[in-house]
Amino acid sequence: MREIPVNRTHRAQWFALTQLPALLLNHEQKVQDTWQRVREAARNRPVPFYLLPQNFRSIKLQKLYEALYQVPLDNRNFRKWVKGLPYVEALAQVETNVSHRPGKYHQFKLAAYEAFTKATQLSPY
Repeated sequence: MREIPVNRTHRAQWFALTQLPALLLNHEQKVQDTWQRVREAARNRPVPFYLLPQNFRSIKLQKLYEALYQVPLDNRNFRKWVKGLPYVEALAQVETNVSHRPGKYHQFKLAAYEAFTKATQLSPY
């Protein structure tokens, strides 16, 4: 496999989707189409859980959903929703060295997710 040299004068940067600079050709449309595909995939598959570390706090999951759908979510309702998901396990581990009430960590369970989706599939009859 050939190594591709890095062009240091390229000056690549990260941008918020709402603050993209002018892009060449149809690249802005490609970015928007890709963003829409990610949102649609997240509705039907556990995409957000693959974007988080193995152990995560519900606030991180909430921030990810808010960024994904570009809408603010109510903290209490979101925590209730996460608590009711059979494929998200609350861990005994909590945040340490924080000045506020420590948040609990959670973990995504793929086997439980697959069992849940299999059990909730609608019958064609």
